Amino acid sequence: DVKYVDIQYSKIPQRIRVHTNNLVLGRTGTVGVVLIVPNELDGSVMSQHITKIVPSEKINRFYLMIYLNSKYGKLQAEKTALGSMQKELTLEVTKNFKIPIPPQSFQQKIEEMVKEAQKKRKLADEKHKEAEEILNKELGLENLDLSTQKTFETEFSEAEDRFDPEYYQS
Repeated sequence: DVKYVDIQYSKIPQRIRVHTNNLVLGRTGTVGVVLIVPNELDGSVMSQHITKIVPSEKINRFYLMIYLNSKYGKLQAEKTALGSMQKELTLEVTKNFKIPIPPQSFQQKIEEMVKEAQKKRKLADEKHKEAEEILNKELGLENLDLSTQKTFETEFSEAEDRFDPEYYQS
């Protein structure tokens, strides 16, 4: 779940904002995970536990994401992470990652595959939700309310020999 903080957005420096299609790298905890910022997070503020990656013109951001999330990219992140309990990647270490740069045609093919996979994931999520709604309707569960009452109240004079909460639950 995305959490939002009420702040004056105009006072936040651009260098700590991320925008759609920026690459971000997790630096703390599960180090080395790279994502492309989706539309719904455009303009978000990143913390010190995230590094924004700005690739050069000769490297495709989708290819770079896939490479850094592959076993070769993860191996570099794991080998260079500092700390024993809470792993952390420093900015200097991430600047020295070795990244092979294949021909643009190969990088473009990777981008197409990633975009196709994202479309299929979105379609699968929609179909799953649709199937769930159909199932719930067929079972008569579409308006089922599974929320539970958190507290119950009773007069002491109504209490008999038991005082445990389960006994008096509605």
